[in-house]
Amino acid sequence: MAENRPAEAAFENLIGKQPLTDEELAALLNAADYDDRLFAEADLVRRQVYGDTVFVRGLIEFTNYCKTATIAVSGPETVMPTATG
Repeated sequence: MAENRPAEAAFENLIGKQPLTDEELAALLNAADYDDRLFAEADLVRRQVYGDTVFVRGLIEFTNYCKTATIAVSGPETVMPTATG
């Protein structure tokens, strides 16, 4: 790995849980030779916090708005609105 003192200092601060300056963060993200180390460190933190559990999130939306309302006739005197589409 090529010597990159700003990136190395930033990486050491990061794994030491020290806040990074904007310059340190930029140096670390621009140093491609730190990608594997960053991914490994991130994976270690993920495992410590969440383990190997998979979390699934979803969103279900309900509304009473229908953009295409039609009228259906179900009998000689009954008319009820229905939605299509």
